Amino acid sequence: MQDSEQRYPRRDSAHNSDQQNLNDGTFVETDIPASGWPMTLIIAIGGGLLAVVISIILTYANASTYQEAARLGGNMPYNTAVVLLWLAVIGYVLELLFSFFAGFFVGKMVVRRRFGFYAGLIVGAISYLGYILAHQIPGYPDSLGFTAPAGSSSAITGALLYLLVVFLIRALIAGLVGLWGSWSATRKHPYYRRRTIIEEEV
Repeated sequence: MQDSEQRYPRRDSAHNSDQQNLNDGTFVETDIPASGWPMTLIIAIGGGLLAVVISIILTYANASTYQEAARLGGNMPYNTAVVLLWLAVIGYVLELLFSFFAGFFVGKMVVRRRFGFYAGLIVGAISYLGYILAHQIPGYPDSLGFTAPAGSSSAITGALLYLLVVFLIRALIAGLVGLWGSWSATRKHPYYRRRTIIEEEV
């Protein structure tokens, strides 16, 4: 029995060491950077702007399809409608991918998972704002995707509220995807592995 304790002491000692590190705050000092906001903002803003640029390029690359759809209106052929649907899906998937990778890189560099959520949120917000602003470009091909609110004050207010709700929903979804990315990046990080061991022991 005594020999067994001498041969297998590592689990208890590691647990005690981890618990002590968690109690005295050395996890924060040794495993996590002091401040996460600067790196988070750099990654998130860069990812959001890149998502906007790629969305604009994708739209101009398919300008003829959008122009044909605008010309035909409700009489557009089925194939054209399918292409427009896939373009919208691809654009949104790209936004979510940028949110995921922003969260992933933030997780790698900042470690704190909640900053991955903030990064995804910012990417989603910038992407949607860029989508709205791009439609203010004269002659922008995607005339079907957004129209500026007009009419009575109640109609304008309703349209703005709609845009706000869509903005918040898309930003929230992008934030959750960014959180997923930061979780993926940090699930094997020593800080979270130690916390998991301690929580399981408790």
